Amino acid sequence: AIRDYIVKQARQQSKKDESVPPKLLYLGTPDFESQDGFDLQMKGFVNVGCDIEHLKLTQLESLPSKTELQASIEAADIIAVSGGNTLFAMSRWRRLGIDILLRKAWERGTIMCGGSAGAICWFDGGHSDSLDPASVLNKKPNLSDREKAAWNYVRIAGLGIVPALCCPHHDQIQSNGVRRSADFDQMMLRNPGEIGICIDNNAAFVVEGDKWRTLSTGPWEHAQQGG
Repeated sequence: AIRDYIVKQARQQSKKDESVPPKLLYLGTPDFESQDGFDLQMKGFVNVGCDIEHLKLTQLESLPSKTELQASIEAADIIAVSGGNTLFAMSRWRRLGIDILLRKAWERGTIMCGGSAGAICWFDGGHSDSLDPASVLNKKPNLSDREKAAWNYVRIAGLGIVPALCCPHHDQIQSNGVRRSADFDQMMLRNPGEIGICIDNNAAFVVEGDKWRTLSTGPWEHAQQGG
């Protein structure tokens, strides 16, 4: 499983004794620290013995201190980012300087992972559904079905760790009725010369130095590698 691969890589990178649980820092900023999202995404990591900290950044009045933020990120062997609203997460991280701390963590060799918004954030940018009214922090009540579907995909700038554009859910059609693969094709045509990375549901794109591989846990489980 992809989770087992992440934990294995973290153990190898940290060189800690097998008896010491990997420290995983969970950033639920994109989904506004949903407890349901945390429980769903972290259950497997709990089961394999990870020591998990949930770093909450949505409510500005209850933020940890800058020293505490830095200590949490520096202590992590794995940093996992939730899915959700990429635009909100990137804006909040830049406001708090989390973007700089995450880049430094990557430079130290911390394992960085996540799905959907948690994948886009590591790239130069990505194809995002952040304008979907169902994905924003302060949702408008009583929207009609037509209003709920009246949104467009948008490009969001990421942390720039992976020099490419990322399209998660590449094989999906979302609530606006537009297939992401087709819309991403148009985005790439508007940005000639850039590299596009397309990730279907139940798949992962793994970067190790200058090498990459894809993993899948879908019905056609496979792995491919490249350099």
